[in-house]
Formats: sequence, C-alpha cells, structure tokens
Amino acid sequence: MVVIFFFTSLVHAVTLQFVGDVLLGTDYPVNNYIRPVLGQLDSVKSLIKGSDLLLGNYEGCFCESHLTPLKCKKNKACYAFKLPVSEAEILKNIGFHYLSHANNHAYDFESECLKSTLETFNFLGIKTSGLQNTSSRFDISGLSIVVI
Repeated sequence: MVVIFFFTSLVHAVTLQFVGDVLLGTDYPVNNYIRPVLGQLDSVKSLIKGSDLLLGNYEGCFCESHLTPLKCKKNKACYAFKLPVSEAEILKNIGFHYLSHANNHAYDFESECLKSTLETFNFLGIKTSGLQNTSSRFDISGLSIVVI
C-alpha cells in the first residue's frame, strides 16, 4: 500500500491508522463460519476508534459463489477465504474507510468473487485500491490523501 499526501490548503491535524491483514473468517471449505456476537469486536473497535481515516488490507472475499478455488482442486490443504456478502457490514461497523485488496487471496474464488467484493465495499462506502490502475482519494481537513 502506497499512501501519498497532497497539501491543498492550511492543514489541520489528521489522524491515520493502518491495520495489517484483516480476516473475519471463512465459510470454505465447509460452512461452519461463526458470526461474531454483539460486543465481541468491541475491544478491537476501542483500539482503533477516533481516527480520521482507518485503512487495512482485507485477506479474502465476500461472495455467494460455491466455486472450488483453482488452487484447491489439486491440493486439498489449501487456504482460501470467503464469506457471504452480508458479513462485510462488520468491517463498516468497525470503522474502516479503506481496505486494500491487493494480496494473495484477492483471486481465491476467481474474478467472480473479486468483483463481488469490490461491489460490496463500494456499496458500504469502503474505498479500495491495489489492483492494476486503481487508487482511492480522501479529502480530510484540507489534506488530500491518495492510496495506490
């Protein structure tokens, strides 16, 4: 993730928080994902609250597909991460403004689920970038921040 700052006017204090890999779980290869219960993520939220911009890297996808990942067809001991689209709202509720999707799990369930994930983030208002020729821009307190 590359972050570029552009000063466009008098800048006030802006707080950025960066989180490494984020993964809520997976319902692949068996559908035994246990959704976090109310309050379970409160300790996480308390650590990251108060920033103007919360950025992370999401390792997995949100998709309704029942595809078997190509990498898992020959090797049964593979790691592929997928959750139903409805689970992405957890990330919005935690407070993420941006999630990179440039990682080794972006295509776990092929372009179908990558597209679904990007559409889901867009619907929730979570910006993303990291795939070829993409960027996200934030304008906060006179500071333009572009994430490539």
